[in-house]
Amino acid sequence: MIKFDQVSKDFCGGTKKALCDVSFEIAAGEFVFLTGHSGCGKTTLMRLLLRELKPTRGAVYFDEQNLKHLSRGKVAKHRRHVGVVWQDYHLIDDLTVAENIALPLIIARHKKKDINGRIRELLALMKMEGYENVYPAQLSGGEAQRVGLARALVTAPEVIFADEPTGNLDHENAVDIVNLLKSVNDYGTTILMATHDTSLLPLVPNARVMHFDKGCLVSDTGPKLPEDEPDNETNESEMEPPDEVDATSEEIES
Repeated sequence: MIKFDQVSKDFCGGTKKALCDVSFEIAAGEFVFLTGHSGCGKTTLMRLLLRELKPTRGAVYFDEQNLKHLSRGKVAKHRRHVGVVWQDYHLIDDLTVAENIALPLIIARHKKKDINGRIRELLALMKMEGYENVYPAQLSGGEAQRVGLARALVTAPEVIFADEPTGNLDHENAVDIVNLLKSVNDYGTTILMATHDTSLLPLVPNARVMHFDKGCLVSDTGPKLPEDEPDNETNESEMEPPDEVDATSEEIES
């Protein structure tokens, strides 16, 4: 699914090396922890995967497509396949919880009834029923991150990249977020979680751990997919995105 082939990324005219000759492959359905101190290259890796950046050398592939060669229109389409969960939530203050979650679907011109159904589904998954009309300022850090995760999931992406999603949370809420990501992975979604908190790793015993230092991939435990995949036919169908329509003038139900 994801392949980095001898990828290097330089900044400042080549004087700063963010990634150095990094190669790996990630299969669909893996849960991968990306570990290392701040500045080790984890966020640069995410930006390359989103095609916000192009590698200085080497190539990044997603579903066998070299991302460097994507047209502008195909870049936008590609990004629908990768949901991002940010450390600082990135919620819009003057939108409600429901509106924050729905925003990617509104932009993608989905039907109002499907948007509302998707919001209810995701709030149930996040155990936040009844929060539809609450504003971000009224949320705790753990609640805000659950909304951020729901928004990342709303388009049913193939991959979730969680960039230090527990960095602003206490341990109890951090555990909750990792367990939610594990539940999402159980549906079949590939999870990449960047973290410097190695105490969280035992929460996902079968996870793959890739450790970065100064832009280099210094260790990799390798894929740890289960031998017998669970039957997720029903759950996966529930996570599929709704049908698209040709207009966005309808508002979300309050």
